[in-house]
Amino acid sequence: MATPSPAHTSHHKPSPTPPPRHTFTSLPREVRDEIYAHLLIDHTRISIRASDTNTTAFTFLKRHLPSSLLLNHRIMLEAGTAYFEHAAVTFEGTRLLPLKHFLDQFPENMAWKSIRNLELPGHEYAARYAKAAGTKANTMPYTCCVHDIAIRCPGLKTLTMAFSPNVYPAPAPCDPMMAITAPWEIEGKTNLLRVLENQNLVLLTLRFDAKRHAISHEDVDTDWEELFARCTAVLEEEIGRQGRTLEVVRKVKLPPQRSTHAWVTRPGYVPAGMHPLVWG
Repeated sequence: MATPSPAHTSHHKPSPTPPPRHTFTSLPREVRDEIYAHLLIDHTRISIRASDTNTTAFTFLKRHLPSSLLLNHRIMLEAGTAYFEHAAVTFEGTRLLPLKHFLDQFPENMAWKSIRNLELPGHEYAARYAKAAGTKANTMPYTCCVHDIAIRCPGLKTLTMAFSPNVYPAPAPCDPMMAITAPWEIEGKTNLLRVLENQNLVLLTLRFDAKRHAISHEDVDTDWEELFARCTAVLEEEIGRQGRTLEVVRKVKLPPQRSTHAWVTRPGYVPAGMHPLVWG
């Protein structure tokens, strides 16, 4: 039998391998994070209003992220992580329980893990959030307080919180039991030291605004600045006992004094009610 001639032998060449397809998500994560940081360089603050807590996590991100970062859910979540990491998160509501439920919506605790700078100017740390044993029946029930939020943020570095006058009120004839005279009483009423359970905090800013509660020097003869210092001293003492490096900044806005004599006897007094040291 004759063998086929070479001219009739078929030769099949392998098809060339297509070049690898490079997409944004094929880039290393650290490179993508650098791109997110560049695109979000002007997004330095996240303001969460009380009404925002009724929206979903993805709806919130769609409202706040640049359109170039809304290509798909994966990119949106990665960009949202960078957004929460690099921006100052401010909650403008007065109740923290809706904020807690809102942050719980983000997949894989993304928001909780990412927050580095948290400001809670609207919510005031007050005696009604006490969880201590023996709480009176007429005390408002414990719901959610600053420490409940702070301990959920493992990367939290800076925290700003406000205080209500009923944490450290002056003695009142109608309710003498409300008077706080010693640091241990402050802690017993507020569980204030639980804020320190977050071990990564490096800056704690404490604010007190007497003007917000229409407190005036004509209404009560109280040195609010001294009371505020007494209340926050328990924090500083515990920080020292733990040997931690945590800076505490006090910001006080005092009520205006209308007495010219009082202005003269108080060096450095600012008639507009602004404390001459710090407030912002």
